[in-house]
Amino acid sequence: MRTLALLLLLAPAAAADQYLATVGPDGAVLRSGPGDKMPDTGTLPAGTTVIVHHEDGDFLAIQPPRGSLAWVPFALVDGIDPARPY
Repeated sequence: MRTLALLLLLAPAAAADQYLATVGPDGAVLRSGPGDKMPDTGTLPAGTTVIVHHEDGDFLAIQPPRGSLAWVPFALVDGIDPARPY
């Protein structure tokens, strides 16, 4: 398992218990849940800064980095309006 190296241990109070971490020199494989047997969902290159949401055993739940994408089936989303800008 590739690990994340901690960059900062404390974040602003507005982020509650969240903190920043930096992906270590080997990069990191992202998983769909907290376990080595969970399907991988992508990778992060070394040096990527992430926001750690919480810890679960040997795993960190992170907020995906800005610019990354995730996919959800079209049929599971309501209120689709391409004319409404982000």
